[in-house]
Amino acid sequence: MLEGEIIDATVMSKKALIEFLEEQVEDALDKGVLFSLHMKATMMKVSDPIIFGHAVRVFFADLFENHGKAFEKIGVDVNNGFGNLLSKLSQLPEAKRDAIREDIRYALEHGRN
Repeated sequence: MLEGEIIDATVMSKKALIEFLEEQVEDALDKGVLFSLHMKATMMKVSDPIIFGHAVRVFFADLFENHGKAFEKIGVDVNNGFGNLLSKLSQLPEAKRDAIREDIRYALEHGRN
């Protein structure tokens, strides 16, 4: 560090973020409105994908509870987007893929599975 340099940092509580996201998803479901998260990830290439990953895991909480071990096995990382999960499904047996896709479809239609 050089004399006169300014160091700036921001801290966010993961626990508080997840609680906030859970409240917002629940509120959207209760009101029958779309839950949508918009982030300008081009500016925050490290933190925003992590925040988005938490939002995906909260919205699809049942999906991750039911299939989390399979996702770990095939290396799913939703910090890289929901497409990361979808692209890795081909590594699973067809019956498991179909079950996961059905759970995704249900969650998108009903907000939960």
